[in-house]
Amino acid sequence: MSPVATFEFILILLVATLGLEVLARVTRLPPTAALIIGGIALAFTPGLPVFSLDPDFILVLFLPPLLIHGAYSTAWTAFVRDLPSILALAIGAVAFTTLAVGLATHWLVPSLPWAACFTLGAVVSPPDAVAAKALLTRVRLPMRLAVLLEGESLLNDAAGLVLYRFAVAATLSGNFSATEAGLAFGGLAFGGIAVGVGIGLVWVCGDRTRTGRRSPMRARRMPPAWILRARGAEARGRPCRSRHAPHPRPRRRASRRRPRGRGRPQPPGPSSSIVRRRATGLGPR
Repeated sequence: MSPVATFEFILILLVATLGLEVLARVTRLPPTAALIIGGIALAFTPGLPVFSLDPDFILVLFLPPLLIHGAYSTAWTAFVRDLPSILALAIGAVAFTTLAVGLATHWLVPSLPWAACFTLGAVVSPPDAVAAKALLTRVRLPMRLAVLLEGESLLNDAAGLVLYRFAVAATLSGNFSATEAGLAFGGLAFGGIAVGVGIGLVWVCGDRTRTGRRSPMRARRMPPAWILRARGAEARGRPCRSRHAPHPRPRRRASRRRPRGRGRPQPPGPSSSIVRRRATGLGPR
C-alpha cells in the first residue's frame, strides 16, 4: 500500500470517527459504544488493508494518555481513604473474572487448553477506563461509588496485564509462578506510580530552578492577591482599596423616628372590655 493511499485511508477513518461521534450524540449512546460498533463493522469489511503494529507500541501510545486523563479528575483524598476497596476490586474482581471466563471457555470448547482459556479471560477481564469515565460524565452517582469506579479503572490494567503475560507464558511453556506474578503486579502498579511521582518532582524542581518562581502546586494553593491585601488593610485599620476586591454592601442605618402621638409612650390603660362595661353602667367604677 502506497503512502498516499495510507494517508487517504487514515483521513477516511478520521471522518468516520467524527460521524460516529455525531451519531452517538444524536442517539444518546456513549461514544465508546459507537466506536466499538464502528470497529466491528470495520473488521468485517472485506478488501481493507491490514496493518501490523507492535503490541508494546500500542500500549505505550494509547494506554498512558487514557490513564492520565482519568487520573486528573480523581479525588485523591477519597482515593487514599478507599484504597483497600479499590485494590480488592482491581485485583480480586479481575482475577475472578479471568477465572470465570476461563472456566466457561473450557466448558464450551473442551479441546482448548486451560492456559489458552485463561489467556482469553485475562484479555476481557479488565474494564475499560474510557467506558468508566464516560459513565461518570453521563450518570450522577454517589461520591464513594464514583471514586471506586475511577480508582478501579486506574489499577485494573496492571492486574490484567500481569495475568495476560503469565497466561501467555503458561500457554507457551506450561509453567506458572504465583510469586513472580505478584512481584510483577507490584512492579507495574506501584512502580509506575513511583516513577510518575519522581518525574513530576524533577520537572517541578527544574522549572523552579530555571525560572526562579514557585512551583505550580504551591502557587495554586496561595490565595488571590486582593485577599491578602484586604486582610493587611483591615489589620492596619484602613479600608481596602483594591480594584479586584468586591465592594462591601452599605449597612442599613437604624431608624430614629419616634412613634406617632406624644413624645413619650403612655402606660397601658384599661382593656377595651372594661371601658365598654363602664360606659354601659354594668362594670365597676
